[in-house]
Amino acid sequence: MTKAVPVATLHDHLARYVPVRIFPPGTTPAYSKLWRRFGRYIVERGLRQPFNDYVAANIFKPLGMTHSTFAQPLPPELKPLMSAGYTEGSEQTKTV
Repeated sequence: MTKAVPVATLHDHLARYVPVRIFPPGTTPAYSKLWRRFGRYIVERGLRQPFNDYVAANIFKPLGMTHSTFAQPLPPELKPLMSAGYTEGSEQTKTV
C-alpha cells in the first residue's frame, strides 16, 4: 500500500505557485486558472471552512451527488468507483 502524501493547503499553494506575468496588465486577454483558485480561497476565508467541506455540505449533499468530491486524495469510499486508466499497448487500446 502506498503512503499518503501530504497535500498543501490552498493558502500555501497560492503563496508558493505564483504564475509569471506574460503580458502587461490590460493589454492581452488570457485565460488563467489562478482566478479559480483565488475564488476557492475567498470562499474558505469568508466561511472559515475548507472549500471541499462547503461544497460537499451545500451543493453535493442537497443535490444527492453521493459520488462527487473535490477532496484530494480521493476518499477511500470513492476509490472503487474511480475509472481505471490505461497505458498504450494495454488490452483497452488494442483494436480487433
